[in-house]
Amino acid sequence: MMLALHLRQEAELDLEDAALWYEEQNTGLGHQFLDEAMSILSAIAEAPLVYPVVHRNTRRALMRRRIFSSRFFRSNGGGSDAWQS
Repeated sequence: MMLALHLRQEAELDLEDAALWYEEQNTGLGHQFLDEAMSILSAIAEAPLVYPVVHRNTRRALMRRRIFSSRFFRSNGGGSDAWQS
């Protein structure tokens, strides 16, 4: 079962900034970065417990080809179970 994954505004802005930086380095890298980011976010939603705990209830998923990670935690705000990044 795929759980909901909610990105905080700060996380969205970080992804946008990183994509712009990669695109400035070489045309197409920004799109590759966003594709990889979407892939890891989907993997987190599919199986969040496979990623290691790095602090209390916070887990971390690393991208394979980029120096970037997503930290996320479980929240049950509003009565629904979800993961936030």
